[in-house]
Amino acid sequence: MMVDLAMLWVAGMVVAVPALLWWSHDVARIPGPAWYWTGHHRRSWQWGLLFGWIAGGWPAIVIVIVWSQSAVRRDVRDEAHEVRAARHRTSGQRR
Repeated sequence: MMVDLAMLWVAGMVVAVPALLWWSHDVARIPGPAWYWTGHHRRSWQWGLLFGWIAGGWPAIVIVIVWSQSAVRRDVRDEAHEVRAARHRTSGQRR
């Protein structure tokens, strides 16, 4: 029984790695000011994924799925587009 649980725990941690890598890449593309101006916090998602991965990986996969469908992701990504557009406009004015 304990061996089965250990195998399930290890399998979850291994299976969760691609989801965690996707999430990490997705979040890395969002600049810090976008998080600040939307009032959302990246740190809470990071802690949730870390604990979900330590808990066997399966909860982390659920968190990544929730993230991909969440209003938080939409808000922060929309603000990231605004931040990038503002940077592009201001860099064009300096020339």
